[in-house]
Amino acid sequence: MAEGGLRPPGNFINSSTNPSETSRNWAKWLEQYDFYMIATEKAGKSQEIQVATLLTLLGAQGQEIFRTFSLTNAERKNIETVKKAFTDHFAPQVKMVYERFKFHSRIQRPDETFEDFLTALRTLITTCNFHDDEQDNALMDRIVAGISSQQVREDIFNLPGNPDLDQVIQLCRRSEATRQYLSDISKYTSPASKCCECGYTREKCRRSKCIKKNQRSILQE
Repeated sequence: MAEGGLRPPGNFINSSTNPSETSRNWAKWLEQYDFYMIATEKAGKSQEIQVATLLTLLGAQGQEIFRTFSLTNAERKNIETVKKAFTDHFAPQVKMVYERFKFHSRIQRPDETFEDFLTALRTLITTCNFHDDEQDNALMDRIVAGISSQQVREDIFNLPGNPDLDQVIQLCRRSEATRQYLSDISKYTSPASKCCECGYTREKCRRSKCIKKNQRSILQE
């Protein structure tokens, strides 16, 4: 039930057998929980109340898992300890080499927008364990290698100096926006009017001598 107009996160139900997917889903849910606790001012409540709120929002599956944890009574009332126990359960150590393989294999799919492609890359990179100073370069390299437009790739190569991640992203966004503008404009560009009887354009169809319709052409507007 929403409190103060704020809707809490739904129960966390793990239905995936993929460790990396489970890890990402849990991280997202836990982030939603933290936001909810801050927004409803429950983050300042006692540790015991915070744990009870966490278990309530997790639902039956989470409560059943909680009962299996080897925690002392004091640890069961400590919110950070409980959150870590769930994180260890839902987010076991993933194989970094496999996660990086998936990241480096990702290409922009047909009809996939650049924003969706970028979001997918940002999601995949979260489980690759790149150092902070490596992450931006890895993401930029994957964008350049994975975008579907060869023209955009050439435009990136033609950027002066050594462009950073933000410059590459902005160029890709501008290029996609330009393509969309041109596509929209083409929809409103009318073809030359033709006589629906003889097939000639307005310039070539001589209405007074059109032999197809009683010496009068009927132009398609």
